[in-house]
Amino acid sequence: MEASTGTPANKLDPIVTLGLLFSLLVAGMPARLLAVDCSESQTLVWEGSEGPSGSRWDKAFNWRPECYPSPEDHIVIDENAGTIYVPGSPRVKTLTVSSTVELSGDGGGLHVLEDGGNSGTLKLTLQGGLQIEGTFLNQGLLQVHSGLTVYDNATLTNSGDVRWWNGAWTRYGDDDPAAEPEVVNASDGTIRLRGDLEKDWSGGLAVHNEGAIIFDSDGNLDMEPGSRLLNQRFGVVNFLTNANIEHSGDPAPIHNWGTFRKEGGGGWTVIKSEFYNRSDPATGEGGVVVTLSGRVRLVDTTVEHQVGATITGNAKIDPPTLGPDHNNGIYAPGVSVGTLTFLGDYRPSNQSVLEIEIAPGGNDLLAVSGGTGTFNGTLEVLFVDGYPGPQLGDVFTIATCQPLCDVNSGFDAIVSPSGSHFEATVLPDKVQIEAVCPPDETTPPQIELIGPTSLALECGLESYVEPGATVTDLCDPDPQLEISGTVDSGSPGRYTVVYTATDSNGNSAVATRRVTVSDTQAPRIRQTVLEEIWPVDRRLEPVRPGQIVTVEDACDGAPTWRQPVFITSATSDEPIYESPINPRTKPDIVVTRDCETALLRATHIANGNGRVYVLWLETRDASGNVGTGPFRVHVPTRPGTPPVYEDPVAEVSGCTVDVTNR
Repeated sequence: MEASTGTPANKLDPIVTLGLLFSLLVAGMPARLLAVDCSESQTLVWEGSEGPSGSRWDKAFNWRPECYPSPEDHIVIDENAGTIYVPGSPRVKTLTVSSTVELSGDGGGLHVLEDGGNSGTLKLTLQGGLQIEGTFLNQGLLQVHSGLTVYDNATLTNSGDVRWWNGAWTRYGDDDPAAEPEVVNASDGTIRLRGDLEKDWSGGLAVHNEGAIIFDSDGNLDMEPGSRLLNQRFGVVNFLTNANIEHSGDPAPIHNWGTFRKEGGGGWTVIKSEFYNRSDPATGEGGVVVTLSGRVRLVDTTVEHQVGATITGNAKIDPPTLGPDHNNGIYAPGVSVGTLTFLGDYRPSNQSVLEIEIAPGGNDLLAVSGGTGTFNGTLEVLFVDGYPGPQLGDVFTIATCQPLCDVNSGFDAIVSPSGSHFEATVLPDKVQIEAVCPPDETTPPQIELIGPTSLALECGLESYVEPGATVTDLCDPDPQLEISGTVDSGSPGRYTVVYTATDSNGNSAVATRRVTVSDTQAPRIRQTVLEEIWPVDRRLEPVRPGQIVTVEDACDGAPTWRQPVFITSATSDEPIYESPINPRTKPDIVVTRDCETALLRATHIANGNGRVYVLWLETRDASGNVGTGPFRVHVPTRPGTPPVYEDPVAEVSGCTVDVTNR
């Protein structure tokens, strides 16, 4: 009897052996095989528990000899199946894995003709590996320890994790470029390789990467003619150690919109390739080639470094000769900060950008060794976090050239953080930038007042002495300072002193100081002349003390006191006379209604020592402060002999004629 493929029943053809992979188990293991009618396609479902390592799948276990795996069979593994031995080269229509299984064997591999999928853990240790002739979607963990083949018109799509050891993606079939197989690594997919990627093809293969492809051991990316590697935006291709990208025939293109990264030890060599470091025309963002260490060699390779794309890192690059039309991207030496070395000529176009970062401990350096350094395009200076910015006159070496720099070259523009400005000089052996004042600098000077911004002075007692101010400017070492406004410390009021600073570019700044002059001190009344009434004839003598006393005031202290002096009260150290017979007789003390004149009687007690009148005076200054003081008037017993002053016994309250005897 023959199987559905036409293969004799007594012969195990390596092309039709896959159906045995999941159905034949060690004796005694529970298993269920469905639909063994060889005339129809088979669905083989492994539903047993995990078997022991070394379980074999061949015709000796629960498989009718007359039925062999058919290209129309469907294999489903939905529970853990341990390790299954796969002889020959089985071919199945579909393979679905949603649990954990290891496929081992020494045959030609497992062929999936149409649809395959893994959402569990599929470990491949069989010699021929996994042969994809249709489509295969990996959403789980696919561990490849042998080979993985993608055929013409076939596609491997990964959104999970592919881990690759010592294997290669190979291509068999015709050489029709239109039938190229595809490997699609989705944005959430990771492919980790130890070994070679895309080797021994007889035709092209397209690799589309939006996730991460990682070489974590020595390995090669070998690309036959017609092959393409498309690293999309947000995709990452990471070489951790020694790695090569090589074309054995005509150059095949590498298109990068994402990130190529070389880190760790070893080098990275690109041979006979076309490397396009592209920018996204929609967003203006470009691909990034990050070289953190090692040496990068570009041998017989055409490189197109487009506007918006970036090459950066700490490495030595052995570049091809790049024409100005293909070298338009960004070069960013170091990784905050470091050195990027070109082993050969460095000739960017006038659309290129050189990014230099300055940090507290140093700055990036572009080193040209063994060639000529030509500097065009835009220089962009960046400050690392923590760097406060340069001082005027600070000089930084941003490039070195051996044997020489093209002194006739120069940057078309220099861009730097706000508030800074640089000028570049191309010397025979290096390029330097100096922090200078921008020609159109508009930053005003900074004024710092010496002393407080507001002062309070006592009128007439404290004088204003100008404290001054200091002025600094971004560019002008000696800005001009003008001080305007006066302070009259003898006149109460509020005064403003204005400070105006102007730099050599005409930028100006203004600061002010407020000065308040206050009068809080009362005037002082002093009697400088002895007032004496003589003769003692009992007449009322007028006395105007305001015309005799001296009034002193710190603020209103004019030579002649201009404010009135009033009499608020008057006393006598002898009883004053009041006529009991004639009320119209005036008493001994009368203060006139203007409170400025007192009428004092020229009399004293017989046989006494004389009389002393005391007039109490009051005056106010312009600020309303009240000053008081006594004014004595003597009625002696003889001229020139002052009476002895005793406590007052009579008082008249000001501006009245009321008399009180004590």
